[in-house]
Amino acid sequence: MDVPGGSRDRWNWSFGAGFPLASVVIGGSAGSNLTTYEFGADTAYRRLWTYESSRNNYVRGFNFGQYGYGTTSADSYIFSSAGGGQYGTPFSQVFIRPKLMSSDLTFAPISASGTPAETIRAVPKNGSLTSSWGVSGIGNGGSSENASEVQAFAQIGSTMYVGGNFTTVLKGADATGSDRVSQPYLAAFNATTGDYIRSFAPRLNSQVKALKALPNGKLAVGGEFTQVDGTARTGLVVLDPTTGALDPTWTTNLQNNSTGGTVSVRGLDTDGTYLYLTGAFTHFVRTGTTTRYAKGGARILLSTGVADGAGIRSSTTPAPRSTSATTSPGSTSRATSRRRGAARQPIVRPRSRPRPVRRGSPGLAADVQHGRLRPLPAGHRPGGLQGVARGFAAQHVLVQHLDVRVGEQAHHQGRR
Repeated sequence: MDVPGGSRDRWNWSFGAGFPLASVVIGGSAGSNLTTYEFGADTAYRRLWTYESSRNNYVRGFNFGQYGYGTTSADSYIFSSAGGGQYGTPFSQVFIRPKLMSSDLTFAPISASGTPAETIRAVPKNGSLTSSWGVSGIGNGGSSENASEVQAFAQIGSTMYVGGNFTTVLKGADATGSDRVSQPYLAAFNATTGDYIRSFAPRLNSQVKALKALPNGKLAVGGEFTQVDGTARTGLVVLDPTTGALDPTWTTNLQNNSTGGTVSVRGLDTDGTYLYLTGAFTHFVRTGTTTRYAKGGARILLSTGVADGAGIRSSTTPAPRSTSATTSPGSTSRATSRRRGAARQPIVRPRSRPRPVRRGSPGLAADVQHGRLRPLPAGHRPGGLQGVARGFAAQHVLVQHLDVRVGEQAHHQGRR
């Protein structure tokens, strides 16, 4: 086969790319104005087909044409797994034998005393430290990749708190008796020795996905649980760091009113004044306060435990409207009934749209890749929650008057 270079200034073959060929000679038969996609003088053994498709069972290479038959037999020199054995691929071998001469070797000889010593930095076999205690078992969160045994850590003083979908704390894989403790979803360990701390024993009924140490020394816990120590707490709870007892002043619960929705708090952070949350939820409920709508992301004032409602419409309160009349005596307007003589009614106009959020204005920072919220740095504190971030799984964010920062670029989108 002779394949001249055509219009190319150098040889460059990419199967199926369709490079132009000025002329082709295969077995004495010539062709012209073809491409490397498919070329030749017939539709059998004097044709090459380089593009993989359903017709040749997606084989990439130098294949014969449609009627260049092959088989899957081990003793055949033409292979084809396509229907009817079409588009066969001829067997070929290429041997490359590099030539290496002793005279080409220029390595310096090694003396009888050997080479100089080299200091090699010690490298650990893995990044984990040996610990006598650990956790095991799969709990009510299921067995998917989003329900692993350990999902969250937080440290308060010398205590390390571990949350996840585990069921058991144990000392060694074969632990029995007192060295094997049923303590599902949340446990505490000495951060220095790794020993299990038995005095911290809250009882949750499903997995923990986020932990955060609060400024007052308490431990905030987020996840997919609905009860803690027999008390209704959905998705969020604050615990005593020593005993694991419920903080009686923190009674805010979460709801997910989406169709088939389940509350799942997946991220927690604090700036010292507010606790920021992200996950799957739509409303905050607390006795004595109005239900607050906050889909996917919100913040709670630490001093009161109340979800921030500034700029957010209550789920039970209609949108505010002004009721100023715009008619004057003797005038005709849209406020007048079509039936002459009817009493005039004032035009009800919606309150003007909120001003758009300016670039760089305060708000929450959304970590889209990991699906969590974090407060902006000092100097960027919002006077009230500016909106709700959502859509982390789709790798985009829809906001209600929220300054969302993704990487180095801010995106703003207001909603009426």
